[in-house]
Amino acid sequence: MLRTMQAADSRLADDPSSLRERRRRQTSRDIQLATLRLAEQRGYEAVTTEMIAAAAGISPRTFFNYFPNKEAAAIGDPPVLRRSAIERFVAGHGELLADFEALLSSHLHETEPEIVRAVIGLAHGTPRLMVAHLQSLQALHTQLCEILARRSPDIDRDVVSVVAEIAVSVVRRSVLYWVDNPGMDARTAFASTALHLRAAMNLLGAPGAALPEGAAD
Repeated sequence: MLRTMQAADSRLADDPSSLRERRRRQTSRDIQLATLRLAEQRGYEAVTTEMIAAAAGISPRTFFNYFPNKEAAAIGDPPVLRRSAIERFVAGHGELLADFEALLSSHLHETEPEIVRAVIGLAHGTPRLMVAHLQSLQALHTQLCEILARRSPDIDRDVVSVVAEIAVSVVRRSVLYWVDNPGMDARTAFASTALHLRAAMNLLGAPGAALPEGAAD
């Protein structure tokens, strides 16, 4: 979910469970796990792509068929947004937040919390990884803008951008909430964060609304 986006076609898989796609994603996962293990054992700066390839049991050339550098390998592949889920969202006529919840919770469902914890911990201490993480969020924002514009082509593009930013923020907070609560599944984490968003929207829309005590500190 955190890797810089690849071309849209690689994310919009009609059948991400196909044998070829499963093998590709397994190799990608093996490379990411090797990167994270080596970073934990030796320190991120000491890790090279050659070391990662050897630990993952692949050639350096194969490594670069999957990732352009070790930063991308550490962040890993994003969960796939299925074409069918996107088309349901685009064709939807229900509440926007509820439809976003259905789209993005399925996106989070394929994420492994242990890997996410390791990536977040490593990124916090490694500026280059944090940059890669922020790039992945920006790429998700761009994709959500495109999807939302397809669903509601008459909405002002600045409004579309703001809505997509909110959706990305919900995804990010959901992931953090999820990894901090072992035993919770991704859909529950997303639903909880969506409830917080609804409460925030009600607060912002209430006449004479004031920030809760201590919120401005």
